[in-house]
Amino acid sequence: MKLTFCTAFLSCLLVLTSMKAQESFSSFQELADQYLPQSYLHQNNQLLQRQAEKEKEWAIYELLAPSGGIFSSYTNNTRLPVSLIPSEILGGSAGTFEQVRFGQKYVTEVNAYAEIQLLNLSGWENLNYANTLLEQTKSNNKLSIKSRRENLATVYYNILELQEQLKALQKNKTAADTLYRITQNKYDEGLVNAQSLRKSQLNTLQIELSIGEVENAIQQWYLLLKTRCDLAPSANIQINQIVDTSALLTAVPIRENTLSQSNALLNVQAAESALRSSKLAFAPTLSFFANYLLQGNNNQANIFSDQATWINSDAIGLKLSIPIPSASTIKQKVRAEYDYQIAKNQASQATLQARQQTQQLQLDLDQAQLQYEYHQKQYQLFTSIYEKQLLNYRAGLLGLADTIDSFNEMTDSHRQLVAAAVSILKAQTNIEINNTIN
Repeated sequence: MKLTFCTAFLSCLLVLTSMKAQESFSSFQELADQYLPQSYLHQNNQLLQRQAEKEKEWAIYELLAPSGGIFSSYTNNTRLPVSLIPSEILGGSAGTFEQVRFGQKYVTEVNAYAEIQLLNLSGWENLNYANTLLEQTKSNNKLSIKSRRENLATVYYNILELQEQLKALQKNKTAADTLYRITQNKYDEGLVNAQSLRKSQLNTLQIELSIGEVENAIQQWYLLLKTRCDLAPSANIQINQIVDTSALLTAVPIRENTLSQSNALLNVQAAESALRSSKLAFAPTLSFFANYLLQGNNNQANIFSDQATWINSDAIGLKLSIPIPSASTIKQKVRAEYDYQIAKNQASQATLQARQQTQQLQLDLDQAQLQYEYHQKQYQLFTSIYEKQLLNYRAGLLGLADTIDSFNEMTDSHRQLVAAAVSILKAQTNIEINNTIN
């Protein structure tokens, strides 16, 4: 019993630990792998693919185009039609006619009819179009997932940048507090005036305001992140990624992404298939049919009367149908021709854009790494200058205004350094998305 209780306790502890771990993410990949497969986008993509698969099945069914059914009718001829026949047939005078009613008072019919197409060129082309549509749906799903990952990465790295800026501001707040204490001591000793003290205090308050603004911006971006992940606003998500500066300047291989190009080529295939289908709409069709008719004639208003005479007949044959072009089919053919030309132009454009996108990813990474190297050296320089000027200010060799200016230069440089570092991570993630979803 004790062992069972311990096992249950450890299991609950592991579950709680796992749930807690899922709320904290140390990389974008962890976040995307956790929430994107559960998103409505992923569910809709699965539904779209199933729909395309069903349409392919329907195209196979429409290829044979089976039709027919069983029809039944019961007729009461309340007044039979009148025919004129020569009277001499009935024993009358020649040259005269008698009015005679032919037909049956009550007629019951059961008719079974079936037809299946043997030659249906348009149906074969519709099946080919359905196959292309299925592949096109899969390609569109990949494009939507790639786009969602890229959009999610933008939100993720905006949060990461703001969090790194918050850390830098908190560090700068400590430095500003130190500067304020030095100024306060100088003011107490009568070495600086009240204006210098207020200026030092205002510098501290300005950093506190910046901290509050960044914290508010972080919450806003977290709310957008939950929206992109299809989560409730009350969901608990925390990004705890540590910016590893050692891997920021490494080269990342980039492969040309042909997803958009392949999708455009599928659009060309679909447009070409639609054009062929519109042309084949004028082609004849050959069908096999079978018909069975059971007719019951009766003079009494009773379907199952013993006096009813039942007659059956059946027939089989081939039917050739040659459609006449209509305004609708001609209009559809002309529209398909223009759609095909547009699709070919878009495919050529997609090929150029795929190459440009590869080059742009490389340029973005190179630019981010270049800025990071510059701001890294700049921050080291401004930090060294501020530390020396702080010592000079403490010794009374430098005024407060120059010291605060140096402090602001250092903090601005630190902010730019953080932004450059996160830009490299974002560029590397975009390259990874480009290389994997292809």
